[in-house]
Amino acid sequence: EEGKAIMLSTHMMDAAEKLCDDILMINKGNKVIDGKLDDILSRHGKKSVHIDFNGNGKAFDNDEMFSKINHYPNYIEAELKDGFTTSDLLKQYVSQVEITGLQTMRSSLNEIFISFAGGENDHE
Repeated sequence: EEGKAIMLSTHMMDAAEKLCDDILMINKGNKVIDGKLDDILSRHGKKSVHIDFNGNGKAFDNDEMFSKINHYPNYIEAELKDGFTTSDLLKQYVSQVEITGLQTMRSSLNEIFISFAGGENDHE
């Protein structure tokens, strides 16, 4: 509020996610990510959904909006492809199954850092 910056150096990404507005991640002496926290989470994180439903779970098969889907007896867990939202999902399935619960999940800062530190080079 007074126009001052505080620098925090930590390996605890959950603390950084709770306390910081801007992030600079360094791995092995090299910058791997920097920018606004919200931008980093939305740009590099996965958009996952947990959907509880009544009805035939096969309704969710072969849908172009999912990049990955795991079926369970009365729910699915899926990753949404870029460009799709939970509103799109609801519009698509509300007439096919009874959706009893929907929870969105996004990748944590720690998961994003691990993906970069693990050697993946296709993030930018």
